[in-house]
Amino acid sequence: MGNPAVVSGAFRYPGPGSFAALQGEVAGMSPSAARNDMGRFVGAIAGLDIGEWEELHTRTLDLSPLFVPYVGHAMWGENYRRGEFMAELKGVVLALSQRYDSPRELLIEVNHIISENLDSRSFITVTYAVIDRNRGTMAYCRAGHTPIIHLTEPGSGAARARVLTPSGMVLGLRIDGAEEKFAALLEEDRIDLRVGDVIVLYTDGITEAMNEDSDLFGEARLSRIVEEHGHLDSGELRERILREIEAFVGTADQHDDMTMILLKVEHVAAMAEAVAV
Repeated sequence: MGNPAVVSGAFRYPGPGSFAALQGEVAGMSPSAARNDMGRFVGAIAGLDIGEWEELHTRTLDLSPLFVPYVGHAMWGENYRRGEFMAELKGVVLALSQRYDSPRELLIEVNHIISENLDSRSFITVTYAVIDRNRGTMAYCRAGHTPIIHLTEPGSGAARARVLTPSGMVLGLRIDGAEEKFAALLEEDRIDLRVGDVIVLYTDGITEAMNEDSDLFGEARLSRIVEEHGHLDSGELRERILREIEAFVGTADQHDDMTMILLKVEHVAAMAEAVAV
């Protein structure tokens, strides 16, 4: 393999066996400055596990990249094929949402579709919720994703944040009996919504943010912040949560993205504009 091919290969999204393959390719390069640079790169990542290398790759090449090895990364994030698949998945969910009112029924159908097309090393976690603006309810399912936080009566002495954890396994597993197991485990729950209620959806980068002692930020701490400051508007509450995470983390490096959606109920009956995001 020529030197340019080895260098470009280092920009591939890492997976099982990637380090050994790259190490062998670098060893086979002809003597050059590029080989020396690649040798230093291999030495720098030698002590990383696969997750840490994936995060390094994402921060360096995918999130405001310093340079773009190929267009797919700039457009799609971690892997252009993965991004392309997620765009297709969004289309599937939107189409099925016209047929299924039930989050459980929709996710069972989604799982059936994507398990035939997703590679055997991948899976997807998702929370899917349907807000009925006329009845003032939210039905929801959780397929292996982080819990939902639901705050009632914010700003009062009775304010209480609940962590909602209906059971459910990840989408897309290609193993014997996985579809039947998915359907058996997936629970659909429903809550009543009242004026002022706050719904928090988030990725594990929020609750698994670590400080220098490797302590996790955690769901209990996030719930407490939502409970204490849920009377703020959505933008102010979001900034408060992010400031608390930043203060908790301090100077420790982070290894996952942080995504959060806040919903705040403004009206219940005939909710033409029921939630503020």
